[in-house]
Amino acid sequence: MSPTRLEDAKLVLSELVSNAVRHREVGSQGKVNLAISVTDAQVRIEVSDDGPGFDPTSTTGPGFGLKIVERLSTRWGVESASAGTTVWAEVPMASNSQARMPPDILVRVLSQHVSDGITIQDGSGRLVYANEVVAKRSGYASVEDLLSDPAGFVQRFDLFDDLGSPLSPEDLPGRRVLADGRPERRLVRSVSRADGSDRWTVIQAEPVFGDDGRVAFVVNTVQDVTPLKLAEERLRRREESARFLAEAARVLTGQQDPEATLARVASLAVPRLADWCAIDLLEGPDRLAPVVIAHADPSRVEKARSLRERWPPQSEDQPGVWAAIRSRTPVTYEVTDELLASSVPDASLRSELRELGVSSVIIVPMLARGEVLGAITLVWEALGRTAEPEDLAVAQDLAAQAALALANARLYADREHVARALQNALLPRSLPHIPGFEFAARYWPAGPTVEVGGDFYDVFERPNGSFGLVVGDVCGKGAEAAAIMGVARQTVLAAGVLETRPSAMLAVLNEALLRDQTDLFCTACDIRGIPDAEGAKLTICLAGHPAPFHLRADGTVQRIGRHGTALGLFPDPRLIDSKLRLARGEAVVLFTDGLVERRGSNREEQLAVLLQSKQSSSAADLVAEIERWFLGDQGNELPDDAVVLVVRSL
Repeated sequence: MSPTRLEDAKLVLSELVSNAVRHREVGSQGKVNLAISVTDAQVRIEVSDDGPGFDPTSTTGPGFGLKIVERLSTRWGVESASAGTTVWAEVPMASNSQARMPPDILVRVLSQHVSDGITIQDGSGRLVYANEVVAKRSGYASVEDLLSDPAGFVQRFDLFDDLGSPLSPEDLPGRRVLADGRPERRLVRSVSRADGSDRWTVIQAEPVFGDDGRVAFVVNTVQDVTPLKLAEERLRRREESARFLAEAARVLTGQQDPEATLARVASLAVPRLADWCAIDLLEGPDRLAPVVIAHADPSRVEKARSLRERWPPQSEDQPGVWAAIRSRTPVTYEVTDELLASSVPDASLRSELRELGVSSVIIVPMLARGEVLGAITLVWEALGRTAEPEDLAVAQDLAAQAALALANARLYADREHVARALQNALLPRSLPHIPGFEFAARYWPAGPTVEVGGDFYDVFERPNGSFGLVVGDVCGKGAEAAAIMGVARQTVLAAGVLETRPSAMLAVLNEALLRDQTDLFCTACDIRGIPDAEGAKLTICLAGHPAPFHLRADGTVQRIGRHGTALGLFPDPRLIDSKLRLARGEAVVLFTDGLVERRGSNREEQLAVLLQSKQSSSAADLVAEIERWFLGDQGNELPDDAVVLVVRSL
């Protein structure tokens, strides 16, 4: 049996069974009987059932598929009896002239009542048939117009696969079937070059072989799956939007720097949400400050920034950022030549806007706690996708998150500024100048923080020519710690003038803290120095505080002082004075525990090694070296406040 006749027999068999099952009532038993007999001349196919008969000449309703059987078989018929109905057909083993070409009637019967598009190509790839569905979808008035314009038919569309890669006509299933003879199925996206509309189709190409075994024709079934793909795309966009907004919430939560917050917003939006993102902040009733302009291409950012500097938004009457801010509602625009002509009077500006390729714009006000902070502008380019309705909802959510994050960051910055100002007010503005000695100090706040730390230091002169140094650490942070630190520093300054011994001064401070009835306590190191010709005689007292380092003239480094009880805990703390000779060229380094506390390492030993290598350095150089060591190892966000105070005899 030739390949052509084999395909004919398969089709006849399919139509007879389909006719029995779908196009007529099946009897109570619901059975269809099939019998096939083969001779050298023909294949006879019989399909029987126990249902009622029908009119085989009808062109509508039951029996319609028998028109195909009539065209493909040499004989066929319907035999009705009380036991049921038998429909039979005989297909010849050899080909005949009628079967070598697809008859017009056969093609019309196949395609007349289907919603899918159908086209047929001959062995050379020439389009020889298309139904009305294909013609209509392709923008032709009739099938005849389509068939008379085969080259234009292909050129009307840009073609892409399901991953977005371009396709050529040679990549389509019909051409591939002509090349290898195997059925081919492919999902294709076609974009109209006339209006930009796109359509998703599944193209199934099946070969029809000639007597020589070669592909004589290709039948292409074109199923429109655009609604399904659009639904999938909407679902994908919703899922992507949910992930995007969740990531935005994660990224923006806890942001403490207003500028960094806005930069993160722009980096989130581009390119996942839009091609451009610009953020403007309201700095007054009639003044906008452009803060961020983002695009994947830096050169385009600079062009947009230059354009904005030369043409800033001027009037609330014009469409744009002011319209969204004044109305406190989003505004959207499809950027057309008509819109540019009506809203942009300057011709050169219109030209530059066209060069940027703007196609769609969404501008959303940033509202937080009832206040308009600014606006986010999202822009889509003409060569990319345009804004979709879902984009507006995502943009509004993003603007709400950004506004709240910005408001919180500003609040944090204000509180941090207040905390830093209060902290600085509780520390000495400068250190005194005492002949024969040099002093240097540094304070590092824990950060970022909005609470005042408890570390303090001071250097003061006494009436008899001696001097005092004190470093302390109030346990805790915040307003209460700041109040205790203020009490401690003022007590030190007052008692330090009256009391000659450090232990006596610290005892006075202990009484002051106990009177305050606070739960906080304080550690401190107090040193009194009496200058002489050889340097100074020092008296040291420790109240639960880390012992200072003494950098000796012989190059060694040792801890000094005897440990005592922290202040503010007990009425009679253990406070012991120790004596020390500070020779010329030697130094003492006082510090709080924030400088040396770090889990898993002996920071005090590391500091001692550093100081030993810098024995001849000035007080300022010693502090600078300690700072490099300290910050280089921990970074700028410190877990605790830290103080270092250095006195060096010249």
